[in-house]
Amino acid sequence: MAHKFIGDTGKFRQALLSAGFVNRAKSTIFNDNSKAKPQQPTRRLKLWFADDVFSSPQKKQKKLEKALRELFGDRIIKMYFTHSPSYGAQFKSLCIKLKDI
Repeated sequence: MAHKFIGDTGKFRQALLSAGFVNRAKSTIFNDNSKAKPQQPTRRLKLWFADDVFSSPQKKQKKLEKALRELFGDRIIKMYFTHSPSYGAQFKSLCIKLKDI
């Protein structure tokens, strides 16, 4: 059965699915405005609890990067992993900073 994903979070989910992160396609993804430079509006997508993506083989990570670049094109400013806050459980999140449209 084909999945229908909508918007930027949907594109992120589609890329995860395309790269083989099947269980991650339904994970929590935050989509918010970046506050760093209000004169240049950007969006941030954040996949929480992405330790499995972080520790996956480089080949699988490259497949995800390729899928993301195909779906978002030149809107991607940067992609990076972050660490969780120092309190509570420790985990990594995958963030994608995009040019807003």
